[in-house]
Amino acid sequence: MVRSLNGRLLLSYIAVVLVCLTLVGLGLLLVVWSSPLWTGAAYLRLEVVARATLARVRAQPPSSPEGLYALLAQTAQEHSVRVLVVDAEKVIRFDSEGAWEGKRLEEFAPPRPFPESGRGTFVAPADGRWAFVARSVPGAGLPPLTVLFLSPQSRLLMLAWFAENLLPPLVEAGLIALVLSVPLAWLMARSVARPLEKVAAAAGALARGELEQRAPVSGPQEVQDLARAFNRMADRVAAVQRAQRDLVANISHELKTPLTSIQGFSQAILDGTATDPAAVGQAARIIHEEAERMPRLVDQLLSLARFDAGQVEMRRQPLDLVPLLGQCVERAALRAEETGNDLSLFAQSPLPVVGDPDWLTQVFANLLDNAIRHTRGGRIEIAARRDGEWVEVTVSDTGEGIRPEDLE
Repeated sequence: MVRSLNGRLLLSYIAVVLVCLTLVGLGLLLVVWSSPLWTGAAYLRLEVVARATLARVRAQPPSSPEGLYALLAQTAQEHSVRVLVVDAEKVIRFDSEGAWEGKRLEEFAPPRPFPESGRGTFVAPADGRWAFVARSVPGAGLPPLTVLFLSPQSRLLMLAWFAENLLPPLVEAGLIALVLSVPLAWLMARSVARPLEKVAAAAGALARGELEQRAPVSGPQEVQDLARAFNRMADRVAAVQRAQRDLVANISHELKTPLTSIQGFSQAILDGTATDPAAVGQAARIIHEEAERMPRLVDQLLSLARFDAGQVEMRRQPLDLVPLLGQCVERAALRAEETGNDLSLFAQSPLPVVGDPDWLTQVFANLLDNAIRHTRGGRIEIAARRDGEWVEVTVSDTGEGIRPEDLE
């Protein structure tokens, strides 16, 4: 059993060619069956035999009816026809097969009177329909005689004529078409199967972790659409993989600082380094603050991962940005005061925008939290202004800034 797509397509094309050739053959057979074509061919053959026989009679005129009968018997044997000799009273004087000698032609139900020269058909009671070509026999010393050259008109004869005259060229044409169609069918099957094999190979490489693998866009339009869809899927898979790696890296990086603080201050309490109540209280407060900050960090990182994976749906509603920024500054004011920072907002209402208020609050809260964590005893400013069709928000501080190697 052929399993490959290339082999199946090739076999299907060959099957189509064979079916078409079979239908053509059946169509020709039906045409011959229902048309007088094969009858005309039989008449033509009898005409040829009649002309050749009469030419021999003229060349060597027989001196008696028996000599004529011998010549006609030889003709019947050589050309596989039946020959009758009929006298003026329409009595059969000679039959090359001997069965009808002595009978009258009226017994054979002819559709019209037999011509002395011409062609037609008649029906023998026990032998079916016959086509004939009649010729009068010239020659001195012979009574008036008519020679009938006969050929049966049965369906089996029609099939034999079809097999002899039409089937061989049809088979030859079919073999030529099959020989020519096989390489063409192979090329067509290859043009479909090869691009699919490349897509399958790319899918296997992607399954092995080769995230940069992409399928070439080639072949028929449907295969090209499949390759493009696969490449889009591969891009999404690669993006998700990168997001997962980034999430793990970010969690490791972001949680490292609070975990280090918790570990250090808890160790100070355990080993007695922090002995007085003030030192113990400070260590406990820092441990508590860092423990509270860790869930916020995790939530922020999960939100970032959902953004990267395209799993976040945002609302789009009109809102004034200035009150939203005021709420963010109000929530961050206590932490800014604890770190000795001066936090200020510079914006004039209204500043209408379209967006999701919850996610916008998260964005500006993260920016302010980052500025407060990296600034001690400095100044933090958040400003908003209209810039054409846009609103620009800037968060600036006097903190340590980002190291040059981390800017990208």
